[in-house]
Amino acid sequence: MSGWHPPRVALFSGALLYTEYGFIKRAVMKKIAGDKPGALGTDTSRDYVYTEWDGVKTFAEDFLDEVSGTVPRR
Repeated sequence: MSGWHPPRVALFSGALLYTEYGFIKRAVMKKIAGDKPGALGTDTSRDYVYTEWDGVKTFAEDFLDEVSGTVPRR
């Protein structure tokens, strides 16, 4: 390990891209999604995108402001 600890981290949802998965991965992801509260998408004939892109954009802009030494946009 490098010992480096980033000053800022964020977690973002991703996607369930069932149409791009092979049989085993599709079955495993469907099982995982079905076990979650609120039953995420389990129809394997389509894809599901959960990413909150405005949050990703804000995080990236704040990060760039921080490394460039400018004042955050917010």
